[in-house]
Amino acid sequence: IPDVVPYYRYGNQQADPSWSSAFIFILFSRFHISGDIEPYKKHQDSVKLYLDNMYRQYEERGGLALMVATGDLWGTYGEWEVANETDRPPHTYVSAFNWILTLQQASEMAEKAGDQHLAKLYAKNASDISQEFLQVYYHEDEHSFEFGSQTELALALRLNILSEDQAAGVGEVLNHRLQADGEDQGNWTVGMYGFKYILQSLTKSGHADTAYRLLKSTPNPSVGFMLLNDLEPATTNLWEVWDAIHQDATGNSRQHHMYSTLGTYLYELAGVVGNQEHGFGYSREKPLQLAVQGIISNLTDACSNSKNAHGPFEFCWSAPSFDGPIADDAPPSSSHFTVTLPTGSYGNVTMPLLSTKHHRAKRLRIVESGDVIFEGTVDRDSMKLPHAPLPGLDSITFNFEAYTLGFIVSSGKFNFSLSQQPVHN
Repeated sequence: IPDVVPYYRYGNQQADPSWSSAFIFILFSRFHISGDIEPYKKHQDSVKLYLDNMYRQYEERGGLALMVATGDLWGTYGEWEVANETDRPPHTYVSAFNWILTLQQASEMAEKAGDQHLAKLYAKNASDISQEFLQVYYHEDEHSFEFGSQTELALALRLNILSEDQAAGVGEVLNHRLQADGEDQGNWTVGMYGFKYILQSLTKSGHADTAYRLLKSTPNPSVGFMLLNDLEPATTNLWEVWDAIHQDATGNSRQHHMYSTLGTYLYELAGVVGNQEHGFGYSREKPLQLAVQGIISNLTDACSNSKNAHGPFEFCWSAPSFDGPIADDAPPSSSHFTVTLPTGSYGNVTMPLLSTKHHRAKRLRIVESGDVIFEGTVDRDSMKLPHAPLPGLDSITFNFEAYTLGFIVSSGKFNFSLSQQPVHN
């Protein structure tokens, strides 16, 4: 595969292993968003040829350990347009990451398509290369990978090849690294691939607050700087080069999409959260996962619009800050959310409850479009809430351990308000 398909003007050389992975990513995105496996089935022979070719390149170069030992850069571009050149990871590291990820994704698609042989083959190859990846790049005593750049740490976390404790350690190092790189520098040192995964990797490892702070950052380099600088603010576009306004025109596009992956994080921030099941929202067993306050506890409102294969959906909410416990004698507080789902879709809306220092029981009043559907007290023994009949509302449950309410709703528009107040046990 050349760098550009179909080849027209640029990119007629053998594709960089990372950049050509777009072939698999496109098919997997269709599968992940809509559950549609037909695009993969149509191109499964080409997928196999592509992955076989990648394996041949790997074997001909003698494996990752030999590539690293001999300085063999497997790839032409690797991490593109890093914010700090001293933090650019080796091409081979980025190529190996993308190859492992495409093998994992191809295995999932092959299994869904009913080809168990290919699914197991791709999974085994992914596992084998992951083990070599860990042997070559992982420094377990330092909770780090290769040279410890932001991109290297973020990519390693995305592969899901670490134990829970190992991932927590790497996440802590990544978080510390972002702090150490300095607020005045915007904290970013990543390029195209690091940016794609760093916000999710931070959030997954328990540092969503750092990811949110990065997103709000405005010094150069940052997305905020692209949008808010005084010289040439981006409008409906993003730049190719972090410091575009201070560089010449060579390879310096102002209409580039490679940093638009922040949209995924924005949806999570607004409450479209979690690793959604393939074909999410199509059944009660696989509902669309929605969460009031998303992944940041000190946000007070957000709204998101997107779609699944059944049509557009909307989720908007407002809530008081949940950053720490409230006083035991606090007055009632109110939260609100509206959700609109297309025909044939289901949503699971999670709403956190305010915690107090001493009292875990709550007096709740739940209203939908002006009608009271529940009013009463919940505590550790009230794990399910009986509610007034409401078309489209399957259930309301109280999860004591997570201290949340869960609403299972189906097609239609719902407008919920929740009033909650601590009560003595």
